[in-house]
Amino acid sequence: MSSSPVKVEGFEDLDRALADLPKATARNVMRRAAIEVLEPIAEDYRANVKELTGELKSTIGVSTRLTPRQAALNRKNATRSYVEAHVGAGPDPAAHLEEFGSVNNAPNPALRNAWDRGWRRALDALATAIWAQIERAMERARRKAEREAAKMRRG
Repeated sequence: MSSSPVKVEGFEDLDRALADLPKATARNVMRRAAIEVLEPIAEDYRANVKELTGELKSTIGVSTRLTPRQAALNRKNATRSYVEAHVGAGPDPAAHLEEFGSVNNAPNPALRNAWDRGWRRALDALATAIWAQIERAMERARRKAEREAAKMRRG
């Protein structure tokens, strides 16, 4: 199966708004937005995965962190991005057996199917989620500036 590039438009305004935020705040805004839009894919995965070991569903989620093994594989196979979020199971080896099968078990590609069903919705929702996070970050910054100004007036 070959993948074709996905063209996205309308992110220039988001990029300018993110540039107005401090670098760490911009990164956190994007992380929170990515986690928010990927969560429905994780929910779909949890709903459709079989329980080979009884523990697999509890490890499924969205995270910006990988296990050491996953991180090493990610470093080998991909260029480093400014912000990364991952959907899948934790370090449970049953996840791989469930997804791809084995000699004794047929594959049940629950994660691939969840991704195929949800990636377009996630991409469409990403801009809205980033804007919402930017607005929250700006509101937090405004409140912090007001607190600092009040301290200065008292002090």
